[in-house]
Amino acid sequence: MTPPGPAPSTIRRRIIVIKRSLQMKYVLLVFAAVLMTVTIVTLDLYYIMGKVYGNQLGSEGLLAVMKGSARLLAIHLPIYFFVVLVAAVFISHKFAGPIFRLEKVAEAIAGGDLTVKANLRAGDELFDTAENINIMIEHLRQKLLKEKHLSDRIAQKLVEIADKLEKKVLTPEDAAQLIGDVLIEVRHIASDFKL
Repeated sequence: MTPPGPAPSTIRRRIIVIKRSLQMKYVLLVFAAVLMTVTIVTLDLYYIMGKVYGNQLGSEGLLAVMKGSARLLAIHLPIYFFVVLVAAVFISHKFAGPIFRLEKVAEAIAGGDLTVKANLRAGDELFDTAENINIMIEHLRQKLLKEKHLSDRIAQKLVEIADKLEKKVLTPEDAAQLIGDVLIEVRHIASDFKL
């Protein structure tokens, strides 16, 4: 997998719904909160109107005011809900887009690619998390390079020992000493990791 390219803040995302289940949960949560708030405010408003204007307007006048306000609510509320839903989808993308990119980076790391970078736009949520992931990747890369260097050194020493044994220029005692030195180095492999 090729590393995700840079994501400067001037690049606009064209796909808004990228993690459908996460975004739909967020949108439904926002919609439910708005619906509950509107319902409570509307019921409270009708209750207050009944208490305040009930005596002044009489029951017929109060009924006319309530019917008029109900008609206005029936027209305005769907528009408000639509605006809230659209805004919730766009806002949810601030989370879903970065999560999607971080999942792709995690898949690349799991596949053994430590050249990948977690690139998010500066305004994205989880930007700090992406930076921490990049630091983790770099530390892993450095540790694995150290391990590779150590294993290359061990392989070279083993080749030298085998060559000297083949040419019979090495006594068994010297061979045992060199193999002991190699074993000490072998024990250092992966010593930086908790396994």
